[in-house]
Amino acid sequence: MDLVEGRYEINFGDLERKLADPKVKILFICNPQNPTGRCFTKEELVRMGELCIRNNVMIGVDEIHADIIYDGHKFVPFCGISEEFANHSVTFINPAKTFNVAGFRTAAWFTHNKEIYRRMMNQQTYKKGVGRNIFGNVALMACYNHGDDYADQCVAYLNETKNQAVTYINEHIPKIQAINPEATFMIWMDCRGLGFKTQKELKDFMFKDARVLLNDGTTFGEKEGTGFMRFNFAAPRAVVMEGLKRIKEAADRL
Repeated sequence: MDLVEGRYEINFGDLERKLADPKVKILFICNPQNPTGRCFTKEELVRMGELCIRNNVMIGVDEIHADIIYDGHKFVPFCGISEEFANHSVTFINPAKTFNVAGFRTAAWFTHNKEIYRRMMNQQTYKKGVGRNIFGNVALMACYNHGDDYADQCVAYLNETKNQAVTYINEHIPKIQAINPEATFMIWMDCRGLGFKTQKELKDFMFKDARVLLNDGTTFGEKEGTGFMRFNFAAPRAVVMEGLKRIKEAADRL
């Protein structure tokens, strides 16, 4: 993906070249995308799906942030686009992000393709990866069957926090550009304007000078993440704004 005027866009030319490599067997699509916060449009998903099918590349779709979508954007389930896409993909879901139940081990996957299902189950059983438990099953069903009202309130709160945080960064910390997320509760921060020569200097600045602990951008790719940090704003708004205030004060001292 390329950063174009403050928004990440899929480089379809580059993607097509890579999918044409016979060594490539699967494309993982993270939608909504972490860490950039993109919520891919139906047109983008269709184009990715068609390229994969044309090159006989399987598709894995991580939709763990699917509930957390902001104003002006719409989540499109990949397997719901067409029967062909449903039979050529595996979808991964988890209520953990929306409902904060990661400790219950509530992740799940599904596919419409019986052969893929058989192979996935064989592999999962062989590696003893079936971590289901009665508490996780109950938690998953409770979230999806009874959590609509909570999810709506949660997303509304996150949306307002996101708006305030992005506005604050772009107005008061001019050396940092906040990539306005369309989904998720992460802000991808372009910190290259701070002028640090290495990623270690940037991390030390955030932790030692600003006294905030952010996710290192290079966790998401050495080349693509250098000069970037990920800010998690799934917290009380006062805590989020205090963290940004600390970053501003530290940046002003540079």
